[in-house]
Amino acid sequence: MVKKLLLVVLVSALSAGLLLTGCSAGNASAQSVAGGIAVDNPAPNFGLQDMDGQSVFLNQFRGRPVLLNFWTTWCPSCKAEMPLIQSISADKNLAAQRLAVLTVDLGEDLNTVASFKKSNNYSFTTLLDTQQIVANLYNVYGIPTTYFIDKNGIIRNVRIGAFASDSQIKTYLSKIIP
Repeated sequence: MVKKLLLVVLVSALSAGLLLTGCSAGNASAQSVAGGIAVDNPAPNFGLQDMDGQSVFLNQFRGRPVLLNFWTTWCPSCKAEMPLIQSISADKNLAAQRLAVLTVDLGEDLNTVASFKKSNNYSFTTLLDTQQIVANLYNVYGIPTTYFIDKNGIIRNVRIGAFASDSQIKTYLSKIIP
């Protein structure tokens, strides 16, 4: 009985450690595969509700470059990155290029996310993945994670970890915006 309890505690501690290390200020750029989704392959379509309860599907943005960011309100690295995501979302030059900025909050309820966005004056589009189905579809294992999808729906780059500046984000965007 003690051995079984010890095993459960050990597995739980390891699992928690893996989850917590995903939310870090470190970064990784995936050149061929990130989180199991291969770069240069089609981005899996999905549908989620936005903050107004409207269904949003990734394939609605076909013909436009897409920045797809996975995050949570409790993740320090995500919080640090959010002003940069807001800056990119509000950039008029990028809007003229038809860039779609979609953020996907993982596992949190509408009130938590709405309060966070309101208190920080964030206006970017946020989709709610309360059951983390899309995160599983994209094999997101660390947050924040950002996918860069070209106008043809092809994943061109992935960044695991927070960006330090909007110029860093723009470097990644250069792969999906000619």
